[in-house]
Amino acid sequence: TDGDNIQWMTHSFATSKKWYNSDDRGSVSLGWTISPALSELAAPIMKYLYDNASNSSMGRDHFVAGPSGLGYLFPDAFPDLTTNADLMNKYMAKSDLRIVNVIGNARNPDLSAYTQCSNVDAVFYYMYSDYSAWKGKIGWSNSKPIIGGRYSLWGDKETPQSIAQKLNNEVKDQFQPEGYSLIPVHAWTHTVEDVKKCAAMLDGDVRVVAPDDFVRLIKRNLGVFLYQNYPNPFTDRTVITFKVPYPQHVTVTILDAGGNEIKTLFDAMADAGVTKVEFSKNAGMTAGVYLCTLTAGFQTKSIKVQVD
Repeated sequence: TDGDNIQWMTHSFATSKKWYNSDDRGSVSLGWTISPALSELAAPIMKYLYDNASNSSMGRDHFVAGPSGLGYLFPDAFPDLTTNADLMNKYMAKSDLRIVNVIGNARNPDLSAYTQCSNVDAVFYYMYSDYSAWKGKIGWSNSKPIIGGRYSLWGDKETPQSIAQKLNNEVKDQFQPEGYSLIPVHAWTHTVEDVKKCAAMLDGDVRVVAPDDFVRLIKRNLGVFLYQNYPNPFTDRTVITFKVPYPQHVTVTILDAGGNEIKTLFDAMADAGVTKVEFSKNAGMTAGVYLCTLTAGFQTKSIKVQVD
C-alpha cells in the first residue's frame, strides 16, 4: 500500500472493502506500508489499525514503514540522508516498526543510512521506474538484507494468475536467494481479493509469509557467519571458522590497523556449512590487533584478532 499517503490512511484505507476492511483480509499474510509519522499525526488511527490486525493460522497482517521511511523521498537525491534516517529511526521505534520500504532511482543505491539504524532489520527496495527492476536481488548492508521486488502485481502488467505461475516456476530452495520473492501490490489497481486469488493458485511447496517472517527466514537461511577465532589472543597460529548457507565464492583476508592486506587465508568456492582455516602468524608481524574480513557475494563480516 502507498503508506506515505497520510490522507488516504486517515480516510478510506481502513473502511474500504478493497483494502483494510476487506472480507478477505486475514485469509492470507500481508504487509501493509504505513508512515511512522502517523504515530503523532493520527495516533488513534494507527492504534486502530494495529489493534485490528489479523493474526491467525490462515493469515497475518504486518506493518512496514514506507516509503521511504518518514516521508516520500528518493534516497539517491536527498541531500542529508543520514540525518533524515536518524529521525526516521526514532519514529520507527515509537511506531514499533522494524522494516522500511524505500523507493529510489539508483540501480545500486547506498542505503547504509537506513541499515545503520537500530530499529531497521531490513530494507525493501523498489526502483521508481519499475518496482520489480531488481528481479528479486538480495543485497546486504551492515549485516542486514536489502531485498528487491521480484515481480509486481500492478495494473494490467500482471494478473494473480500470471504471478502465481511465475512463482510456481521459481527456485524452491530456502538456502538459495532465488527461493525468496518479494511481491509489491499496487493498491490503486489491485485488492486483497486479488492477493488471495494469487495465493490460492500457488503450489503446495510455495509459502506466503508476513514481512517479518520473510526477513527472519532470509537472515537465518542466507546469512553468512564469521565466528571469533580460537585461540584469541594467539602467539603462532589460530583457527578461523566461517559458515555459508549454500556453495559460493568466499574470500577471507587479514588486514592491519591501517587497512593494508597482510594475508589471504581463503579465496575459493566454499561448500555449504562450516569451513575452518588456519592462520599462522607471518614473519615480521608485530603484536597487536588485526582485522579478519570475510566477503561472500554482497555480504561482508569482520572480526578482530589479537596477536601476542
